[in-house]
Amino acid sequence: MIKRIKIRGGALWLTVLVTLLLITYFIGAILSSGKVQSVGAIDSRAELQAHYAALGAINQAFVHLERNPDWTGSWGYEPMPQNPDIFHSLESDRGRDGIGANEIYLFAQGYTAQYGEGTPLAAVAGTAYRPSGGLSQACYSDEVLSLIGCTVDSYDAGLGMGYVLPDPNATPSPTPVVTPSGSPTPQPPSHSIVKDRAHVGSNTHVQLNNTRVDGDVILPQVRRRVDATVRSEPVYLDSSYSVYKNTRHPMTGIDLPEIKVPFDTGSGVTVIDSTSWLTLVAPDSSIPEQRVLEPGAYNSVTVPDGGTLIFKPGEYYFEDGFFAEMATERITLKLQSESGETKLFVGREMRLNGVDCRLGDQSSPIIQPGLLKIYGGGTGSTNPDEKICLISLQDTKLSGAVVGQSIQLQTQGCEIWGATMTRTLAAQNTTFHYDVSLRGVELAEHSFWKLRGLTQVNTK
Repeated sequence: MIKRIKIRGGALWLTVLVTLLLITYFIGAILSSGKVQSVGAIDSRAELQAHYAALGAINQAFVHLERNPDWTGSWGYEPMPQNPDIFHSLESDRGRDGIGANEIYLFAQGYTAQYGEGTPLAAVAGTAYRPSGGLSQACYSDEVLSLIGCTVDSYDAGLGMGYVLPDPNATPSPTPVVTPSGSPTPQPPSHSIVKDRAHVGSNTHVQLNNTRVDGDVILPQVRRRVDATVRSEPVYLDSSYSVYKNTRHPMTGIDLPEIKVPFDTGSGVTVIDSTSWLTLVAPDSSIPEQRVLEPGAYNSVTVPDGGTLIFKPGEYYFEDGFFAEMATERITLKLQSESGETKLFVGREMRLNGVDCRLGDQSSPIIQPGLLKIYGGGTGSTNPDEKICLISLQDTKLSGAVVGQSIQLQTQGCEIWGATMTRTLAAQNTTFHYDVSLRGVELAEHSFWKLRGLTQVNTK
């Protein structure tokens, strides 16, 4: 009986000993795991700090580019202003393969003081660019483009005869005859018709209803990843009782420029002129309804019924808006001369109703579209996707290019010579005469820099 008890006691002691050993093992494993997790947390935190340091270098490069579009620079292992224990470096390259005009390749690395200059913990690379492709379509939108009861054709003001109405029955301008002396014989003015080049398109959705387009409909491919495979789908087209040439599906859409206002004092403040219509200069005292507007930045300008506003060549900014709406008599907007461009930057809104656009004292409302450009700056948010600029045209004859990522353009009963590139376009009973010469318009001058292809680069 006593012997049996001793055996049971020995078994109990062995059980207790094994249990203690197991507990000791698990505690050691837990402590060891805790140490590893602690070191991993330190590494993760350092890598995260280095990643944001590299992004800070990219942002700093953008500051340089906004100040000087031709900037190319680099720096190595510089501390962040916000934290002297975090460092970044940057390299830039405009000659890299695949880098085009108005583009620059950026490569940035991030470091921490704990690991030192020789050990970058994070790296990012991307291409900074400004949209600059010109105006290759009569009408193009980032989102919905809707044409109801519209006509879209084209002509070429670059041939020197773009001051006349396109005539569907006219033939293209004849080739100049060269005399024996080698100088071209002057040709009589004629209509410069260009066939099948008035293209329209959208990055999202095109709606055509009872509309004729003397060109193609551009519908980019939408690339989507489905079950680890990339599938391309065309943008949606809704067409009813409409005529157009072909549909084209490029692999990428058009990147619309985000317009920046040129009236910046350097501190982010725009100086606004509080001039009203009554205080504007009348060039001829015998014509009291006529006024001249000097280039500059304005809160808003309103042209009264029957008034005539003369623009000088230069840049204008209307923060709240520009308004010219006819009550009983049509309103005239004049460009003073063809010696230079007139650029109108609209912040919040533009409304034109019963307006004719002319060059000087000529009677025709047709001018070379390259002389007038309307840019939408947009207001209401620092996010470019949320900036909105409303432009409404009704019963208006306008010659010019309307461009801007923030513009929501509405037209009704209008005739427009030039081109439009806007966020949205809703047009009814409007005729668009696309000026082929606008393909060479440089859009980068007033565009914010953007970044594409931002990727993390392995530093290990």
